[in-house]
Amino acid sequence: MIISKTMVRNHLARVTVDYFTQHDTHPNNPDEYATYIDNIKKSAEKSGDLKWLKLAIEYVLTHPEEDASQLNAGTYAFNNDRMRSLLETIWATLWPESEVPVAPSFEEMSDAKWEKLKTKGIYDPAL
Repeated sequence: MIISKTMVRNHLARVTVDYFTQHDTHPNNPDEYATYIDNIKKSAEKSGDLKWLKLAIEYVLTHPEEDASQLNAGTYAFNNDRMRSLLETIWATLWPESEVPVAPSFEEMSDAKWEKLKTKGIYDPAL
């Protein structure tokens, strides 16, 4: 499957460009992006891209080797960490019923520990 980075960049521009036409700095509270994130949803729905946008965001969030900063359509600084934080905020806003995806890791563990982990559906290093 191939997804257009240009498509993703164009939709994310509702935040990475539009927000900064009204503001000089990143918000202290990511909730200040809410209206702009709603515009991402409207834009993606209108063009039929919402499911593809979700897949792209999930891919980037679960692949730390991807440089998320290349999804910035604006001139205001979004380094890799700041863009990933924005993607997590977008995810939590648009798909609140779904946990923000995280990259899996592999490790040696006992069968008992694995049973506990998969029963919970999450990774809990305290187990």
